[in-house]
Amino acid sequence: MTKVNKLWLVNFFLPILIIFIACIIGNLEFEETYRYIGGEITLITTRDSATMIILASGCVFPLLFLIEIVLLVKNKAMSFGKVLLSLILLIFSVLCVSFSAICIGGLINEYYPDYYEFSNNGKQIVVCEESYLLSGWGTIYQIDSSGIAVQVGSFGTDDGYRNGGDYEIEWFSNYALIHYYDGNNMRCLKISLK
Repeated sequence: MTKVNKLWLVNFFLPILIIFIACIIGNLEFEETYRYIGGEITLITTRDSATMIILASGCVFPLLFLIEIVLLVKNKAMSFGKVLLSLILLIFSVLCVSFSAICIGGLINEYYPDYYEFSNNGKQIVVCEESYLLSGWGTIYQIDSSGIAVQVGSFGTDDGYRNGGDYEIEWFSNYALIHYYDGNNMRCLKISLK
């Protein structure tokens, strides 16, 4: 087997292996921790690290493959057809890496959130409003003294409606009632507080 054929085999099977590993990582259960940093709720999980490792390994390999192609062409060890096939395999590997990142879930979950802080008597909550097409929703987090955000409730709205921070909150010792508009009617959500 020639050096070029080995290169093609590696460039074809390595991206498939990366997709396989990414699908396994994407299906694993990870403990999700949220932190309230700079006015935003940030998800901190080991899945983020796994995504970065897959992306880094997947980006380094096509770069090395491209350098190898250039060196083989420079030494006139490859014909035009083999160069074309090599470039197609290079594009294939880059697409596989992109798909791997999507399998892990690191690139497709941004819906332009808006955050609204509320506090009373030492208790702090943050409402995160998001919408996409005809769907809208809010996630409520309680923030502890160290900045850790714990999800304590969620709600949906109609037609992508956002309240824009317009909430009426009734505070009690261990819970709060959040009054909000869902796009059609006023609603009330009870959340437990620690």
